[in-house]
Amino acid sequence: MKSPSQYKAAQWPVSPRKISFYYGWIILLVSTIAMMGAVPASPPGMAPFMGPMVNEFQIDRGAFTFAYMIGTILAGFGTWKIGNLFDDFDCRWIGTLGMIGLGSALILTSFSDQLYRWMGIGPGPHTFTAVSILALCFFLIRFFGTGIMMTMSRSLIARWFTRHRAIAVSINGIVLSLSFTSAPILVYLLADTFGWRNAWLMMGLFFALVVSLLLAIFVRHSPTAAGVPMEIDRPSVSSPPLKVPGLPRGERHFPVYYDFSPREAARTYTFWIFLIGISLNGVIGTGMVMNLVAMAGDKGIAEATAVYFLLPSAFFNIITSLVFGAIGHKTDMRWCLAIMLVTQFFSTLGAWYFESGLGVFLFIAGGGIAWGCFGVLINLPWPRYFGSAHIGSINGLVSGLSIVTAAIGPYFFGQTREWFGTFNFALFISLLVLPFLAVLAVFAGNPQSRFEPTSP
Repeated sequence: MKSPSQYKAAQWPVSPRKISFYYGWIILLVSTIAMMGAVPASPPGMAPFMGPMVNEFQIDRGAFTFAYMIGTILAGFGTWKIGNLFDDFDCRWIGTLGMIGLGSALILTSFSDQLYRWMGIGPGPHTFTAVSILALCFFLIRFFGTGIMMTMSRSLIARWFTRHRAIAVSINGIVLSLSFTSAPILVYLLADTFGWRNAWLMMGLFFALVVSLLLAIFVRHSPTAAGVPMEIDRPSVSSPPLKVPGLPRGERHFPVYYDFSPREAARTYTFWIFLIGISLNGVIGTGMVMNLVAMAGDKGIAEATAVYFLLPSAFFNIITSLVFGAIGHKTDMRWCLAIMLVTQFFSTLGAWYFESGLGVFLFIAGGGIAWGCFGVLINLPWPRYFGSAHIGSINGLVSGLSIVTAAIGPYFFGQTREWFGTFNFALFISLLVLPFLAVLAVFAGNPQSRFEPTSP
C-alpha cells in the first residue's frame, strides 16, 4: 500500500499514527474478536443445534455429521486456495467482506428448514435434500468463519508483532479459549430461550452488522501500510547468531534469516509434523466434543452435566496459554507440540473411563491443556520457522488442511458408535496414534537453522 490514495485510506476513519500507543494492540483486540466468528462453525458451537435440527430435518445424527463433514472439507479446500489473498490484498477489506459473508451464512442457516420445505418435495424424510442444504450452510459458515476469519487474524498478528508475538498469541488464545469453552453453554441458552432459528439469526446479524463495522474501522494490513514503525524489525541475514543478548526479546533465541515460500515450507519435515500434529488434535478433540453428550450419555452422565464439562477445561487452557505466553519467546515449539499430543492422549483416556471421577478429570484437564497448546501452535511456529513475507499463504495452507482433517473427527466418532454401538473403537485408534506422533515431534527442528550465518 504505497500510493498516496491508499496511504490516505489507511488513515481514515482512525489514524494509527495518532494513537498514543502501539497500534498492534488494537489489531490484536479486533483480530481476536474476528476469530470469534469461528465459534458458530466449531463443534462446540454446533453441538447445541444438532438435536433440534436433526428433528426438524427428520434425519439421524450420522447424516447431520456427514453434512458437517462435507461442508467443512469443501471450506478447507477453499481456504487453502485463498490464503495468498492475504499477502496480495488488503486484509482490512477482505476481512470486512468475509465477516458480512459469515453473517449472511448464519442468517441463511436460520431459514434452512424453510428452504427445505419451499423446495416442495412432499411429506416424509428426504435425507439427500436435507444433507445437501445443511452441507451448503456448513460450507459457508466454515469458509467465512473458520477459513477467512482465522487466516486473516493469524496473518495480522504475525505481521504486527515480533518482540511481543508470544504474548499476543497468549492473549489471543485465552480469549478464544473462553469463547470456545463457553460456546456450548451460551449457544444452548440462546437456542433454548429464543429457538434454534432465532439463535442463528441473532448471531448472523451481530457478525454482519457489528463485527464487520469494527473490522472496516480498525483493521490495517501491516505497520508499513498504516505508516507506523514495526515494534521491532526482524534481524537481517547479517544478524548475530542465536541467543545473542543484543537482539530484542522476541528475536533473541529464534531470529528469522530466510522467508520460505509455501512450496519451500511444505518440503520441510517440521512443517508436516506440526501440521499433522495440529490436525490430529483437531480430529480427536472435535470428534469428542461434538459427540460429548452422546459419549457421556453412554456412561450414564446426564446431558445437562456433560455440557458443562468444557467450562472447567478453560481453566487449564488459560493456564497453558499464560505459561507459553511468558516463555514462548525462548521455548522450542516442538516441546509444546509434544505436550499437546501427550495431554490429548490423557484426555482421550479419560473419555474411555468417563464413568469414573478420575476419567472426567483427565478428560477436562488433558483437553484444556491440549487446546491451550493448540492456540499457541496454530499461531506462533509459522512466522518463527518460515518468516512473515508469505505468512498469508502459509496460514491459508495450514488453516485449510487443518479444517479438512478436523472435519473427519465428528463423523468418524459418530459412525463408530453407529457401527459398534460404542465410541471405544475411535478412542482406541486415537490412543495408539497420539504417543507415536509425540515421539516424532521431538525431531522437528527449526528450519531457520539451515540459514544461520556462520561466524567468521
